[in-house]
Amino acid sequence: MSVQDIILAIENTQKTPYRRNRNTDRSLKLDDTVYRMHRKLLEKSPVLAMLANEYDRTLLKLDHLRAEQENFTPCGLNMALDWIYGKRIEFTPLE
Repeated sequence: MSVQDIILAIENTQKTPYRRNRNTDRSLKLDDTVYRMHRKLLEKSPVLAMLANEYDRTLLKLDHLRAEQENFTPCGLNMALDWIYGKRIEFTPLE
């Protein structure tokens, strides 16, 4: 998977509209094309892969991620933050 693929998955604007509010259920459904790309990235992180299998593409909760945050790659953590809060953090992969 190239850096362009990762950027495509992170910057994809095809996500289902989602009202982000800390008082609502923090879930987000992705369309099939975006989901396939994200699924490839999810498998790169053991924690995200576990959550993806458990919640089957619809739910990521911050409480489940905090305890194992040190296991995230920058890409995995960025995806989790994006799905939960809609915030994108730019990072530069180490060469």
